[in-house]
Amino acid sequence: MKRSTIAAIATPSGRGGIGIIKISGTKARDVALALFKSSTNGRNSNVSWPSSHHLYHGWIMDPQRKSAIDEVLLTLMKGPKSYTGEDVLEIQAHSGSAVMNQILSLVFNEGVRPAEPGEFTKRAFLNGRIDLSQAESVMETISAQSDQALHMAMAQMTGGMRKTIKGIRDELANCLVLIETAIDFIEDEDDLIITDSLPQHLQLKVVDPLKKLIDLYRETHLFREGLKMAVIGKPNVGKSSLLNSLMGQERAIVTDIPGTTR
Repeated sequence: MKRSTIAAIATPSGRGGIGIIKISGTKARDVALALFKSSTNGRNSNVSWPSSHHLYHGWIMDPQRKSAIDEVLLTLMKGPKSYTGEDVLEIQAHSGSAVMNQILSLVFNEGVRPAEPGEFTKRAFLNGRIDLSQAESVMETISAQSDQALHMAMAQMTGGMRKTIKGIRDELANCLVLIETAIDFIEDEDDLIITDSLPQHLQLKVVDPLKKLIDLYRETHLFREGLKMAVIGKPNVGKSSLLNSLMGQERAIVTDIPGTTR
């Protein structure tokens, strides 16, 4: 299925050293040809320029004004060896709202549309680059607030859950084949490999791994979102002092006057 080419600023807004604009789709290379002026010679002599997964130094040019917008680094990653599985162009410019928005505007003028929230990851999923569990782990990696949360997100992103689920699915498929064979060839029951151990096999290979996944979700859920607590009690019994002790800092007012903490 042919999709439109999309673009978005891939780095947080605000001033900084580097800001990245990401473009994904069939027009990614055309954008590079239209807006990028390389600092090296011989660009037009190579029909395959820019080469995939190479870093180029140069300038983003305004085609109408014939003037440079910013000094940048540019990388083209041809599909399927890219994040989305499509041709992906990344422009590394100086981060600032004026320069980033101006470059993005020039990109849109080349027939590229703004990307919807999460659309790059959506395309990676639709193109078979990642599965749903890995797509979910992308946001968990970005929002991780502890080493443990980051470790769990990376384990999921690298396909740990996918391998476990695939193993469970394969075991169920094998058991289903045995059961269907026993139904279709009931007269040959002596030759079939179905014994009383089948329930125990399902318990070991299917039920127990599923229970471990449920327990893992509950554990990672706490690391991702934390644990909500309510400190409840009568006035002036030490609720604020307890909260400050748990937090390790002065977050609530401690005073003899009742009702000061809200």
